[in-house]
Amino acid sequence: MGILDDDLVKAQIEEFMKNRAVCKRDASYDFCYLYFQRNKGHLADPNMEYSCMQLWSYLASWGMLRGSSPLFWRSPAALKPLILYFDELCNSPIWNIDVDSYTEENIKEILHVYARIVQILQAKEIMDTDPSITLVTKIMLGVFGCVPAVDHYFFKTFHTIYGGFRILGEKELTNLEHFYLAHKETIDNIQVPVLDFDGQTTELIYKKAKLIDMYGFQNSKED
Repeated sequence: MGILDDDLVKAQIEEFMKNRAVCKRDASYDFCYLYFQRNKGHLADPNMEYSCMQLWSYLASWGMLRGSSPLFWRSPAALKPLILYFDELCNSPIWNIDVDSYTEENIKEILHVYARIVQILQAKEIMDTDPSITLVTKIMLGVFGCVPAVDHYFFKTFHTIYGGFRILGEKELTNLEHFYLAHKETIDNIQVPVLDFDGQTTELIYKKAKLIDMYGFQNSKED
């Protein structure tokens, strides 16, 4: 898998970026992340409907509303409890955490937020079942940018390197930090501005967790 191959990491991120354009699926991430970062603390009042629609659109675009998902039978309004929770977190460090700041305290905060999102999604009015690690980490990536999305391809890449990644726990987060440190210079030198709805670059830059997400996805997608 080439954990110490910096050229591979850079090449896979660059390959992922080839499909990045304002009218392509990948831009749905940019719109969602940009919206939540700019509106934290004001997501429910006065923006509840738009917040739900923004998150719903991103999740749909990234495959989380397929017929096999309980969310397929819900509307965007089902996400209201999540939006309320995100506003409760307006002063939490979760908004600024990235893989280069996975301290013991910040790891605890990530896992606390992860567990609370799971609890909210388990409600009868939303999913009435346990959400997958893919769904929860995609929500956290789209809203906070603090962790990669652990989908099939990302799992395949990082499970091969480290094992684990069937759950999101302290071990997995520590291994993400190890991966970052092994490729620190390469990852730090990649600066990707977030796009707005008009395709213009913004003041926000992809977090390192997002870059690692791109690598993990692309590396196994090509297998």
